Amino acid sequence: MLLRTLTDFERMGDHAKNLAETAQEIHSKNIRFSPDAKTESANLYAAIREILAETEKAFVEDDIETAFRIAPLEEIIDSLCGSCKQNHIERVRRQICEYSHGFAYNDMLTDLERVGDHCFNLSIALQRRHGEIDARHGILTKQEIEHTHNYERIFSEYTAKYMNTEV
Repeated sequence: MLLRTLTDFERMGDHAKNLAETAQEIHSKNIRFSPDAKTESANLYAAIREILAETEKAFVEDDIETAFRIAPLEEIIDSLCGSCKQNHIERVRRQICEYSHGFAYNDMLTDLERVGDHCFNLSIALQRRHGEIDARHGILTKQEIEHTHNYERIFSEYTAKYMNTEV
């Protein structure tokens, strides 16, 4: 399991480096995001901090119950990233945001979404190790993931926490 998960940890480090480089670009080019983009980003970063904390806890403590919480949160993160991208396009159309700022914003969103993906991969590895998922099983379908331990309840919890934020 450790050998299979090393790549996910390494890639999360790569995405963290990319995020740092994007932050430097934003600073050096004096890019300013709209209040709505800042609010959306803060909400997304809160979800990312939570998925990273859950992934660390699940992995370090070999905690399968915490591992089950990661897939629903990862789906919320995907939705948040998609909403941020769509909202930015709408703000550009309404001339609230500058088109050129979207490149850094999109880079940031892509890296954050990928961090969530790697957290998901780590949770699946733990579930396989605990026998919750057949170790020989290939890529899981969305339906298989949604029928795992308390998925709907946990998804609803995260929806209320992160998706109902007024922007």
